[in-house]
Amino acid sequence: MTYSRPDLAVEYVRHTIEVDSGAPYEPGAAPGPMRRLTAGLIRRGRTGFTASELSIRDEGDTLCVVLAGRELDDRPRSMEFQALNPEHDAYDPGDDDGYCLVNDGVPAYGALVELQLIRSTLSLRLTHEAARAWGARSTALTIRLRLAHHEIEQLRLELQRIFSFRNAQLPAPTIHLD
Repeated sequence: MTYSRPDLAVEYVRHTIEVDSGAPYEPGAAPGPMRRLTAGLIRRGRTGFTASELSIRDEGDTLCVVLAGRELDDRPRSMEFQALNPEHDAYDPGDDDGYCLVNDGVPAYGALVELQLIRSTLSLRLTHEAARAWGARSTALTIRLRLAHHEIEQLRLELQRIFSFRNAQLPAPTIHLD
């Protein structure tokens, strides 16, 4: 868990527990062997996941947007977008490595070539370095959004903010947030 302002900590911890642990299973509802096998086969042919949770943390100096969901076999998945706010009083350009993407706990700075949000699909085209760091088979990653319309609009606005925080040392990705 990362640092969180005290006034945001309780909500952040509650949301983290829900995303990481999920709802308790009813008797007989846990994924069985066939469901786990099906999920493993789907995972091999599909890059990305379906996000059913959105978490936005604006802690003044850092903006964090997290999409999280679960695979068919209940394996948690997440993608986190982070950037330092250059307008914050505590901003130090020497500490700014640019935006960071964290895929299932593995960070990559400047990981995007292109990002596109159309309706309920977020498509990412990764740099080869990011794909290698994450062990991805492809530089294309698709996150289907099982979110309410207002959450998708909130995601759109926060991604615009994150990518408006420019670091001159990194090439800017192409962003389409239609």
